[in-house]
Amino acid sequence: MLFSIVFGEGIVNDAVSIILFNAVYTRTMSSLPLTWKAPIEIGGEFASLTINSTLLGIAGGLILAILFKSMWFLTKYPIHEIILIFVCGFMTYLISEMFKLSAIVSLLACGICLSHYAWYNLSPQSK
Repeated sequence: MLFSIVFGEGIVNDAVSIILFNAVYTRTMSSLPLTWKAPIEIGGEFASLTINSTLLGIAGGLILAILFKSMWFLTKYPIHEIILIFVCGFMTYLISEMFKLSAIVSLLACGICLSHYAWYNLSPQSK
């Protein structure tokens, strides 16, 4: 349990620093002047990136969980389940990179969503 907490805290710290860096980098590379509104705008960009990345990851996890629940033939062989889980994680990562969101946050949200919802629909061999 302690390992999971420390590992999760490290992942969240990395994700927050990457999102904040991207928000500041986007702001400094634009031709907009730095005024007193800049921290508010950077905070808004940070919140937008975080929320959108999380929603993308949750959507990917829920889609795969629904597929596992409704299409029982996908859970017949454990190797198919494992491949689908890897593909789902990789697709959320790629889609978030394509939209210039945080891929780490998206992948983390997808994994949490899959562990919470898809676990009960997997075959006994893959658990």
